[in-house]
Amino acid sequence: HFTAVAEFSKLAKKKGRDPVAWHEDEAAMDKFRGVLLHAADTANPSKSLKVANEWSERCMREFFMQGDDELKLGLPVSPMCNRSTVNVAGSQVGFIDF
Repeated sequence: HFTAVAEFSKLAKKKGRDPVAWHEDEAAMDKFRGVLLHAADTANPSKSLKVANEWSERCMREFFMQGDDELKLGLPVSPMCNRSTVNVAGSQVGFIDF
């Protein structure tokens, strides 16, 4: 996380606020998109508790459905997707670290 933020900070200083400078550099745009996606992934705690809980529950439902499908197909269950073994509260911290 911190490495990605530092890399993006350097890039932002170099490219500045000029959208043309960003769009002319596909690697810069890839980094920019990655930072936006990461921010969206980790922004849940900044929301109200009610909204954060609702989104957390939605994500866990999606993960568990994926794990159920993986089990049905005889595949290994992906991290945080096994409804029988996942500690939901612990998985929230694990998601940030992942």
